[in-house]
Amino acid sequence: MCEFQYNNDVTAIRPSKPDGLSIAIDVAGDAGLQAALLIQRGHNDPVHMIDDGYNFDIDLSKIKSLKDLIAAVDNPRDHEPKVE
Repeated sequence: MCEFQYNNDVTAIRPSKPDGLSIAIDVAGDAGLQAALLIQRGHNDPVHMIDDGYNFDIDLSKIKSLKDLIAAVDNPRDHEPKVE
């Protein structure tokens, strides 16, 4: 586990599956959301943010700012992946 600090907020980041492909981030505040954006910026492939209740699946490669990510979490239907 590691901690990530952003402004006056702190979040925990930890592996959630042994395959190394999934992590869990406590996203109760801005630190968790900012950590997710930074993780996406470090990868060429899209990283998806999915909440515990599977209420949303946000493609972080399409999110440009913390403000945009907050809007996507608040209105998940506007940011669902397109099914072709």
